[in-house]
Amino acid sequence: MKKLITVIGLALVAGVINIQAQSTSISNAIPTISFLDQAATWGTSFNTNADHNWTNNSTIQFDTGMATTTGVGISDRLYVQYNIGNFGLGVIGQFEGIGSTFGAIGGTFEYNLIQKYDFKLGVEASAIYNINDKAFETDPGLFAYKKMTLNTYAVMKYLVPVETKGKFQAAGLIYIGVGTTF
Repeated sequence: MKKLITVIGLALVAGVINIQAQSTSISNAIPTISFLDQAATWGTSFNTNADHNWTNNSTIQFDTGMATTTGVGISDRLYVQYNIGNFGLGVIGQFEGIGSTFGAIGGTFEYNLIQKYDFKLGVEASAIYNINDKAFETDPGLFAYKKMTLNTYAVMKYLVPVETKGKFQAAGLIYIGVGTTF
């Protein structure tokens, strides 16, 4: 009898309370994401720990990652950079494909437009000599760095390569990598 009264009581309470079924809406719209949107989202959660910022212990940067390159697809890139305040000077090496032959070498210049705690966003200009094409290339673009620990970081770059042989990659080059600081 107690169970029957409990069930009837719950049924009355459920009848009085307006309970809505869970529903989801599905959109067929394809989201458009730009480099700046991604970088802004990536950098909005600042780590304010004193030991995770770019002003402490980040004079030399070394990173490696994957880049999309015209005519090659995916390639490896290595960066070594020396930082002086908001400026960075470095060397780039590129392999033609993952684990493949060495194909390009060059220099890079970076300037930090925004540097706050563990995040920095700025502009880059690179000059690269492509060994296989026997051509020079310039790569102006944007970068975003995010510290993960005291000496490690993630990096994302969007560059627009222009070669002296008249090639132009309208879609741009995207570089994603990880690195360490000394």
